[in-house]
Amino acid sequence: MDSPRELREARLSGGFKMREVSTRAGVDPSTIAAYEVGRARPSPGAATRWRQALVDLLAERQTKIEDALAMIRNTRSITGEQQAA
Repeated sequence: MDSPRELREARLSGGFKMREVSTRAGVDPSTIAAYEVGRARPSPGAATRWRQALVDLLAERQTKIEDALAMIRNTRSITGEQQAA
């Protein structure tokens, strides 16, 4: 995933706002916007930070989902409901 187009598609498919990614990557949202529309080309370091920002955001989301699932499962065991295997 090297091209700005691919990184934009990854951001959108992950459901992330440009501001979330830019904050995590340490750049202004206008910089990400310029990359995504092709007005500017990210340096290799900027592309790496952009990619890592997406990975980190996805990992955080996954952790939150896993925590929520664990809470739901715990609620089921407290209420005596059977879990589907």
